[in-house]
Amino acid sequence: MKIDIITTELKDMVARAIKGASCNKILPLTNYMGFEVVDNTLYLKTTDGLHYLTVCKDKVKCEDFACMLPVQTFAKLVNKTTSEHIILTVKDGVLTVKGNGYYHIELVLDENGDILQFPDTSIEIPEDIKAVKVKQPILQAVFDICTASLSKTMENAVLTGYFFDKNVITTDSIKLCVYSVNVFKRPALLSVEMLKLATLIPEEDISVYFVDNDVIFKTETMEIAGAQLEDIETYPVEELESFLETEFPSNCVVNKGLVLSALDRLNIFVSEYDKNTIKLVFTKDGMKIISRRTKAEETIPYMESESFEEFECLVDIQQFKDQLNALATDSIDLSYGSPQAIKIVEGKVVQILSLVDEE
Repeated sequence: MKIDIITTELKDMVARAIKGASCNKILPLTNYMGFEVVDNTLYLKTTDGLHYLTVCKDKVKCEDFACMLPVQTFAKLVNKTTSEHIILTVKDGVLTVKGNGYYHIELVLDENGDILQFPDTSIEIPEDIKAVKVKQPILQAVFDICTASLSKTMENAVLTGYFFDKNVITTDSIKLCVYSVNVFKRPALLSVEMLKLATLIPEEDISVYFVDNDVIFKTETMEIAGAQLEDIETYPVEELESFLETEFPSNCVVNKGLVLSALDRLNIFVSEYDKNTIKLVFTKDGMKIISRRTKAEETIPYMESESFEEFECLVDIQQFKDQLNALATDSIDLSYGSPQAIKIVEGKVVQILSLVDEE
């Protein structure tokens, strides 16, 4: 086997493919990359044990061949290569990489001494399953906007996923994000790992297939496959969407950059005794941000104010920052006055942050 490939092209393929490898010592396959040439198309395959990522490139001059490579070693070598081309050859169970020099990587062999191949992880798509056409920027927006509100614990496993239907919903029971976009035109519950892999897709147009509980994202250069999260029917959709009906007596608009800068400075004065909380005080002059136990406060002037009433509440500073950072806008449309939460709105996105109880 011999293949000559432009270094920048291989670097791009490997940089994407390695994102699918979890390199878990308990799961040996996750430490390897499948390297396969079929009908002059090169395929790089990786897995984290639950999701399978394939990156491909056509018009490669090479006979059919398949092997498994140690993913970290190969990826690091390719990344550090500065020659214009990389030439790969295989002889006697050893891959030789010719770039800036000559580098030899032993391939994985079976008990008979034959080169071991990456297992076939493809999911057969029945002819009657039609593709759902999705734009990659929409998936990227969902990831950027909704991830901050995902649950990071397995206490209620369904909350660790993105719920797709007429809205995209994420929540950790304290933060709630509702993005009004119907991505798949059907319900789905995807893990953060799967959606993160989908953001690696370079093409704008993606074909998505739902086969039983499996989901396949497919383009000319990438394929991502894996199962949805289980128990989608238990996702508390109606309960969460009912929070959108909560009444907030007052509303204001403030500059996001000023708020984030103030939060960074006040965070210096927030200690473990404060339980990560700060006080927001809505005054006639603006939104005052105060650390609870020390003398630190800043006032952010309103850009707009409607139905003003004085109000104060406690919020978790890090969760507040996470939700603000998920927004692309320069200003924050913030509603307040409810004893349970504050609400932030940006276009099709509604975020709700539960308040911290007074001690």
